[in-house]
Amino acid sequence: AEAVMAASLGGFLGLPEGMSLAYTGFENTQSYREDGDLYFALEASAGKELLVISFALENQSGEDRELRLMDLQNSYRVSVNEDYTRTALTTMLGNDLSTFIGTIKAGESRTLVLLIEVDPDKVTQIDSITLKFKNMQTFYIQQVV
Repeated sequence: AEAVMAASLGGFLGLPEGMSLAYTGFENTQSYREDGDLYFALEASAGKELLVISFALENQSGEDRELRLMDLQNSYRVSVNEDYTRTALTTMLGNDLSTFIGTIKAGESRTLVLLIEVDPDKVTQIDSITLKFKNMQTFYIQQVV
């Protein structure tokens, strides 16, 4: 069976009705810490930088929704400037899109992130970012920058 292109990011992730996920921005940093997490920060490897890609996960339904994105076995790849492609890091961050498990309350919005490591010598500036997500049944491609 041929994989099918999902119409939306939420569709690719199989989000329940009333929930959406949308790209909100990116930042380059040496270290990333989830807002409010005092204990755990992710550091870039020596000579690398982290590219943090942020998404808003919104629950506009009238009820709390439990999500287990970790169970999906998706592949999350990110292409920068079209030719520099890396697989997203799997992290222990509580808001890592690829490993997220949690309850989003009715009306709540949460920030989820994907991180890749970039080599600053090869990526001197970011002109474009393309998300390339796939699993056995579906894929999703979106240029967000």
